[in-house]
Amino acid sequence: MNQPRARVDHQAWLTRNFKTLSIVSLLQDTASEMLYPILPLFITGALGAPVAVVGLIEGLADGVAALTKIVSGRLADRWQRRPLIGAGYGAAAAAKALIAVSTVWPLVLFARMLDRLGKGVRGVPRDALIADDVPREHLGRAFGFHRAMDSAGAVIGPLLGLGLFELFDRRFRPVFVIAVIPAVLSAAAVMFVRESSAGPAIRDQHAASMESPETTRLPKAFWKTIEGMHNLRKVGVLTQVAHVITKANYKELPTTVKFLRETFPENTGHLSICFAIAQGISDLVFNWVIPTFTEIKPYFKEALDYCLETRVGFGGMIGQGGYPPCMLDGDLRYYEGNFENVFKSEDSSKQFFKSERCKESDFDANC
Repeated sequence: MNQPRARVDHQAWLTRNFKTLSIVSLLQDTASEMLYPILPLFITGALGAPVAVVGLIEGLADGVAALTKIVSGRLADRWQRRPLIGAGYGAAAAAKALIAVSTVWPLVLFARMLDRLGKGVRGVPRDALIADDVPREHLGRAFGFHRAMDSAGAVIGPLLGLGLFELFDRRFRPVFVIAVIPAVLSAAAVMFVRESSAGPAIRDQHAASMESPETTRLPKAFWKTIEGMHNLRKVGVLTQVAHVITKANYKELPTTVKFLRETFPENTGHLSICFAIAQGISDLVFNWVIPTFTEIKPYFKEALDYCLETRVGFGGMIGQGGYPPCMLDGDLRYYEGNFENVFKSEDSSKQFFKSERCKESDFDANC
């Protein structure tokens, strides 16, 4: 009898990175829009510039933003994206601080160009990071929500800016100073974005590497396996992916987990991550094949965090597959629901070696 289909997780698109970047956009747009209703008055009134200067400033600023997007798109394909996003929002925050202390209109021009430079730098890498982070079947919903957050900032900002302008007896600088606060918070929040240490991994390139002659001698064997798993799921038979970690692939673990999640988006599925077993072989081969806990830990935690954020099932294997709780700093999120399923044979103490220091750990009884 076929097993029932797993229920689709409709909140899989609400990843940590996506929620963080949505809040970042809301804060930055609010800060920017606080200035727009009163900035022309500040330039022409407080600074005494001709009306034509307002058009010059905005025209040059928008031109800088358009040209920068061309460059930032190429950089986003080659470099880590989070630094680009952080630099863009940081530049926008600095620009608002400059406006607050401006005494001549050329400084406002420089600040507005810096602000638009930041917008051009951050926009493309941010969208690319969202596209990589959100499951493919939810991209439309995710980008729609993100644009809605942008629009919310465009509504909140002018209302807040005009309200504060009246509250401070139509003085400009107090409003400008307050606008710096959400801008700085926006830039600081980028620190909570997580990006794979492997950089902007492209799905097709990763899949192509799995089809290389070094991986298999059977042409297209990798994609035939993937196709077979899809066919099994279509008839209600769920499959589990077992990924074995070795020195040859441990640095690619976050990218591999994300690839598998995007390849099987129709349900959460199960994923087992385990070390290669090297028993009865020489120490030399062991050192070639098996990574140490210290080597693998940052990549392993990054992969597991992604699994938790996108609700990938662990198949009851985590914690029993060769990595003790102390390896993951005792973070119980990775072990929820598994301790009660731990099975130990009567001679388990003879089969596995544990250091004497393990007795100092609170998790020793479950390890």
